[in-house]
Amino acid sequence: MRPVQEQLDDLVRFLMRVKDRNNIRIRQERARRVERIIDELLQYAATIQQCPPGWSADPLCRLPEDQRFWLDPYRDDPNFQQRRATTDWPRSIAESFSAWFNEQLRHRKLPVGEAEYRAWRREFWNELKALTREMAS
Repeated sequence: MRPVQEQLDDLVRFLMRVKDRNNIRIRQERARRVERIIDELLQYAATIQQCPPGWSADPLCRLPEDQRFWLDPYRDDPNFQQRRATTDWPRSIAESFSAWFNEQLRHRKLPVGEAEYRAWRREFWNELKALTREMAS
């Protein structure tokens, strides 16, 4: 897969070319392109998850705790694992992704708002939940 930035640029070019964004074919193509971007980000996260467990405990690690829960899932720390199990970190990650994604599209001069934010959040959250369940099995 191509890097996320290239895929974002392709999505923007596609959306700027189309006139009727509410057309079913256009919505399906947009969804397919967004899904590829989400898949690429999740693949990148999977490579980080292969780092030695506990890497996020380093004092120099500046990631928010929800991102540590996501990216360092095998950390051997009972308190960390307890907080990870009782926190809705997937929702927080999905919200962060949605805000980032909307900002990326706004920066490229596309009009996006709350409706798009909710759509991206739902798509990302569903993918992340599925992966999290898969990892737990």
